[in-house]
Amino acid sequence: MIIIVVVIAVVALICLLAVTCSKRLQITHYKIESAKIKNRAIFAVVTDLHTSEYGKNMQTLIQAINDVHPDAVFFCGDIFDNHFESDNAWALLREVAASYTCCYVSGNNEINDALWDAKKEQLEAIDIQVLCGDCRVITVGDNIINVFGVDDCTSDTHEKQLESVSKLVDTGKYNILLSHRPHLIDDYADTKVDLVISGHAHGGQWRIP
Repeated sequence: MIIIVVVIAVVALICLLAVTCSKRLQITHYKIESAKIKNRAIFAVVTDLHTSEYGKNMQTLIQAINDVHPDAVFFCGDIFDNHFESDNAWALLREVAASYTCCYVSGNNEINDALWDAKKEQLEAIDIQVLCGDCRVITVGDNIINVFGVDDCTSDTHEKQLESVSKLVDTGKYNILLSHRPHLIDDYADTKVDLVISGHAHGGQWRIP
């Protein structure tokens, strides 16, 4: 009986790892309604790419973004990976930035990258705004949407950036916060934003029990 239980536990662990470590392209659609939004706005979110390849020159992922015709694209961290070359990430970022308004926040891989400051300059050079406690105002039709972003919590300035967001939030407008790690939701809620968009938790948030 003990051997059977151990085997079941091992199989369950392998299945869990297969799901959480999978590099298959997964697309999820969310519909959110708010009295602050007067007409439809569409945003594409790309997170935790870890510079994986999705089609030649990233065309599979780029086409998936194009298919939804987004008003803006949000990159929520770990687009790069410290253990791999960045060619795939840059192929995606350059082509998407040429067509859409883009905002970017760092994940743990970016903050722990010795070359992150240089990469931030490169992102800004191709018109991708890296948000570090500041705001980008995006206008979609009659909507005025404030998009805030903070560095990953491994950054020394993460808490100060959240304080800055709290001071900048305009509750009369729709406010979005981009931050890499979802488990800090209580801290994000204190900023009074309407929506938080995160990544990091590959396969989704798990809590046992």
